[in-house]
Amino acid sequence: MTTLTRRVSEAVALSDWQPWKVPTAEGFWTGVHWAYRIPVFIAYLAFVLTTAFWPKPKNLAHLIALSAAVLIGIQFWYADQGGVYVLWYLPLFLLMMFRPNLAERFPPLVQRETDWLYRSGRALGRFVLWVLKLPEPAARVG
Repeated sequence: MTTLTRRVSEAVALSDWQPWKVPTAEGFWTGVHWAYRIPVFIAYLAFVLTTAFWPKPKNLAHLIALSAAVLIGIQFWYADQGGVYVLWYLPLFLLMMFRPNLAERFPPLVQRETDWLYRSGRALGRFVLWVLKLPEPAARVG
């Protein structure tokens, strides 16, 4: 096992990153029953999934603001001194506050003919239909 994978597995195993375990570190959740972190964590996951799909055409202003909000949201459920890791989200927060007006800037629309994801999905759909195709009967009855 390499050093990186060992350290990543150790970090993920900490109770600070797992809201269903009792936190062992000092922080916002000290003295509060561990079960109260679970609804906050579920609300955070719902927020992260919502930001992946909404608003549909995102511009750079949306990306900066939603990234800052996701990093601030970690502070609500993270057990180890939650709320004091300002340096995680401060650069994005400052970018959000002092950015130029980007309301008219959108990424170019994706053309179906050149989009590899659309073509891959169509090919996968044709393959699934080919696999699920029922065999023709040997003889017609009737």
